[in-house]
Amino acid sequence: MKLKDDYKDSPTYIKNFGYDLLAEAEATAEKATSPDCPFCGTQGVIVLGNLYGKNYAGVQCPCCGVHTTPVFTGFNLSRKALTITDAINASVKAWSRRP
Repeated sequence: MKLKDDYKDSPTYIKNFGYDLLAEAEATAEKATSPDCPFCGTQGVIVLGNLYGKNYAGVQCPCCGVHTTPVFTGFNLSRKALTITDAINASVKAWSRRP
């Protein structure tokens, strides 16, 4: 899979994620494999974002727009720390479970 193209050289992404996290996210995305979109057959892309100061990752189809629920970094309910790599892997796993 690959990251959505709009993150490169974007001041917003660089401010929210930093160069190190973006490099880590790109490396994780290159290793990830998943099935095509179940609705249109297009390869999904990994979307990064920031909402209320929390970074998140998700998978979205660039053609029809269907997407997974965002997985946020930080601590989850069981107090396990989630990195951007964990968030990307969880998003890809959720995308792969689609019918």
